[in-house]
Amino acid sequence: QAGKSYLYRVIALNAGGESAPSNEASVATPAAPPPLPEAPKLPPAGLDSDSDGLTDLEEPLYGTNPKNPDADKDSFLDGNEVFHLYNPAGKQGVTLLQSGLVKVFESAVGWRTLVPTTWQAAMADGGLKGTVTTGHGETFTMSVEDNPELQTLLDWYLSKNPGVLSSQVATIRTKSGFEGLEGADQLTAYFAWGNKVFVFRYDLDDQPFVNFRTTFEMMKNSLSLTAAPNV
Repeated sequence: QAGKSYLYRVIALNAGGESAPSNEASVATPAAPPPLPEAPKLPPAGLDSDSDGLTDLEEPLYGTNPKNPDADKDSFLDGNEVFHLYNPAGKQGVTLLQSGLVKVFESAVGWRTLVPTTWQAAMADGGLKGTVTTGHGETFTMSVEDNPELQTLLDWYLSKNPGVLSSQVATIRTKSGFEGLEGADQLTAYFAWGNKVFVFRYDLDDQPFVNFRTTFEMMKNSLSLTAAPNV
């Protein structure tokens, strides 16, 4: 066993019988390595009555019915269409923005995303921070953080999150083509941006369910960053 001390003697045995015991010897086994940190567990997803990828709380944001998984009868589930930035209840090829279901949330420093029209969005710190409130307790925040040493995105993330292993982080790619990382909490995304890092966080605010997961994916997929931050 790890972390124990043992005492023993050795006795030789052959056709002539057993020898006298050797002198007593001792040995200590090293301690067991610490267990790997456990990845945080997400709360369960919010209720999705029709299993279309939109929770019942998300359905009203896009004019769909929580008991109808394919509002426009085009064989694509409503959640899949929202994920890809299309109106799930509109004609084929009509986007969420064209339908007025989402609005542009844009910062003077060069980032832009889409948010549901009924949600409140506010900018602070000259555009370095944005906050979106859902009206249900959860909030989304967008912030621009410094990376003066131009570390790789993974190295920057690990330096900010001691104790997290690289294996707990996932590489992501948005529909707009921006590559980033999903943090170990699975509720924060990071994108390298010049000598900055754009951080996109979903704060549950102690809610017991993840109610707006697909909307979070929609917001990330609509993210746009200029070539360099205007800071």
